[in-house]
Amino acid sequence: MIFIVGDIHGEFDHFWHDVEKAIDIHGIPDAIIQVGDFGYYTTEMLHWKNPTKIPVYFVDGNHEEFSYLPPTNGEIVEVRPELWYVPRGTVLELWGKKFAFCGGGESVDKAWRKEGISWFAEERVTDEDIQRTIKNSLGQKIDYLITHVPPISVIHTHFPKIDKNYWGLPDDWKDVSAMKIQALWDGMGNPNIIFGHMHSSIKGPNYQLLDCGEVLVV
Repeated sequence: MIFIVGDIHGEFDHFWHDVEKAIDIHGIPDAIIQVGDFGYYTTEMLHWKNPTKIPVYFVDGNHEEFSYLPPTNGEIVEVRPELWYVPRGTVLELWGKKFAFCGGGESVDKAWRKEGISWFAEERVTDEDIQRTIKNSLGQKIDYLITHVPPISVIHTHFPKIDKNYWGLPDDWKDVSAMKIQALWDGMGNPNIIFGHMHSSIKGPNYQLLDCGEVLVV
């Protein structure tokens, strides 16, 4: 059994509270996967602790300190005891289930953030990320694709309008990362996909959007 958890933005006490509530209902999971916007910033990570022996795996969202994330050489990295950073393009088999991972996303609140401190250009999903994920998934039956942002078709279905004036976005702004995740999802044959980013809870036929701190059991 694996728990998959939505955005937590460095609210680690809330994270463990939500996990503990899920444990009370479902029992202890073999692993926890977090879908990005973990809150991997120098200051927030001073407060991280894992009071359990449950391994936690997270992808990068758009709100992480990318200059603080470790070099990976394409491999997962244990950044704290039982806390693993999963770089884009990774495929892992965890307790009999196969997962492909591709983090990253666009910050609609970029205008309110400072480059190199609270916003990093590395947040955007790239063509290389997509190609690497597809290549590493070839010939394998992927049970779940874990991303931070939804595919653009899901955003258009459930969030048809973004107030660009409110967010200080230019009129020609496009969610490039969501468009690339769409290409990834389609290129993999549309497996079950789980993501966060939109701070809402929505279940579709082969996708699930997790709200902040929401716990899904797979």
